Amino acid sequence: MTGITASTDFPTTSGAFSESYNGGFSDAFISKLNPSGTGLVYSTYLGGNDTDEGYEIALDEGGNAYVVGYTTSPDFPTTTGAFDPSYNGIGDAFISKLNPNGTGLVYSTYLGGSSFDEGQGIKVDEDGNAYVVGYTTSADFPTTAGAYDQSYNGNLDVFISKLNPSGTDLVYSTYLGGTGDDWGIGIAIDQGGNAYVTGYTESANFPTTSGAYDQSFNGSIDVYITKLNPSGTDLVYSTYLGGSDADLGRGIAIDQGGNAYVTGNTTSPNFPTTAGAFQNNLTASNDVFVTIINSIGNALVYSTFLGGSADETGWGIAVDQFGSAYVTGATNSIDFPTTPMAQQTFNAGSDDVFVTKIGLPFQMVQGVTGPTGPRGPRGKDGRFPPNVLPPFRSCCRRRHRFERRSF
Repeated sequence: MTGITASTDFPTTSGAFSESYNGGFSDAFISKLNPSGTGLVYSTYLGGNDTDEGYEIALDEGGNAYVVGYTTSPDFPTTTGAFDPSYNGIGDAFISKLNPNGTGLVYSTYLGGSSFDEGQGIKVDEDGNAYVVGYTTSADFPTTAGAYDQSYNGNLDVFISKLNPSGTDLVYSTYLGGTGDDWGIGIAIDQGGNAYVTGYTESANFPTTSGAYDQSFNGSIDVYITKLNPSGTDLVYSTYLGGSDADLGRGIAIDQGGNAYVTGNTTSPNFPTTAGAFQNNLTASNDVFVTIINSIGNALVYSTFLGGSADETGWGIAVDQFGSAYVTGATNSIDFPTTPMAQQTFNAGSDDVFVTKIGLPFQMVQGVTGPTGPRGPRGKDGRFPPNVLPPFRSCCRRRHRFERRSF
């Protein structure tokens, strides 16, 4: 796990990379818990003498931990030969790879330009390439030759960067955005090396693709779902998702058929839902949404609200081999939907974590070709095995600089 601490006595382990708090406003931390949850395998600080925040973590098959986040520390720990060992501006993204026993950095690098840059999401492929998403106000954020968009679009732009396995160079790096503010929050990858990103945008001219599900800006702020090709040179598809008010994408996952599962929060009473969905109506000023878009980005497979009579936010999502979605976030509702025999069926405070599993006993929308089509591994009609709708538990929420907090 990774996160943020201002504690000088945060629990660390003997021999860990950094056992002592590094000063400043906060440090990132990286901790590995044993399988039974009874002890730390390792735990370390990560940071310099200013602000350091760990936002997301990924693992490779060798047990190396990859962390992305944000730093304002000119002395944030970097490694010899890393892509960018020098602090660049107001605040930089960082990418750090920690060895399997937590004792040292395999590589660690800054990523940014002369203004503000924040890394938000990270995934790692089987070859050890790290895919990172975030947002930037730097007109000189590092991009690569031939990348989809090498020019800053104004205000706040999304960035998508792929770092090579040794952390010494960018495989590709691109901007993504329009003339308004665009936030990059979540990223996923498939086995073919395509990168899927989500976040939210205030740009009426955010790049969309021909034939995509929704090519028009819907309201004050919309979710976007964008699939970037393996070389980072072009969009496979890109679409808006939203209603007439504010809609924010925060987490994304991909199933074996290339369908994208997205969660976040919405204040739009007309946020798009699908027939037979679990919840078709906004029940408060701010509800979670769970949406699945098909593998070619031109139709919704499933979309639902999720919430009670108060506000909630969806922060993360995962998908299993059967196509069931697991969603986590935070709720203020005393009547948030729970199921019998769940871990906790009541709200114990003003802001509780939730974990929800949504089974999908319906026929998937068939793509033109591929695993969800007529001859895909799910069966001749692409149908998922029937599942049920249960339990709840989970983790915490995080805030982002420049984040919309108007609801």
